[in-house]
Amino acid sequence: MSFTRVQGSGKVQTGLEGVGAGTFSVTNSLADFTPGNLVTVELVHFAIPNTDLVTGVTINGVSAIQRTVVAEPSSTVNQAQLWDAIVPSGSAHTVSVTVSGAASPDGHYMTVAITEWSFAGTLSRRAMTPTSANNSAPSISTDSGAVAGELAISVFVIGDSGVRTLTAPSGWTTEFSEGDSNSHEGGGSASKILSAGGVQAATWGTGGVSLPWANVMVIYKETVAAQVANSQFMAAASG
Repeated sequence: MSFTRVQGSGKVQTGLEGVGAGTFSVTNSLADFTPGNLVTVELVHFAIPNTDLVTGVTINGVSAIQRTVVAEPSSTVNQAQLWDAIVPSGSAHTVSVTVSGAASPDGHYMTVAITEWSFAGTLSRRAMTPTSANNSAPSISTDSGAVAGELAISVFVIGDSGVRTLTAPSGWTTEFSEGDSNSHEGGGSASKILSAGGVQAATWGTGGVSLPWANVMVIYKETVAAQVANSQFMAAASG
């Protein structure tokens, strides 16, 4: 058993640019989520001052949990983060983001992707240590304990302004890619259902332009209860 990517929104920005404090619906064209599935919200965020934050995400009215977040260290107003929740009962595909602060001088800027995953068994998560640098290869890797069948999701944020030509990590699924950090918040997200174990890098290209960046990753693991052999069932029934 392993994860299945059910659907993804791709890049979503409508209604999230230059907003003030409040709660805002993330407009998307997804089908209704299936109760019991995992929904992840990958986002990059900018606001001045750096105390103006994303303070909450809800999925079909249920509060998501922020699994990891990092600020780009040379410009801490830029953040990469990953939220998730298990879909509750009911039929909807609504995602809302809550932000704080007075929206001065620039308000909040976000680029978001929403992804739905099916899985079996019990879900657990582990966050990789965030990475950051100033170069042309934003990258983060799975840990040495990663195994086939696990799901890895990374999110990176660009820490300067400009328009870049981003290249997605080879072998990974692009959840969103935004090279324009002038008009929007720049960065990207990629996911991979691992076909092998060990250390595997999610490395983006920036068209050869060195820029400050920060990157986060969460690995999702499903644990399925071992099945009891038919002979044991038969023995228990006859005893």
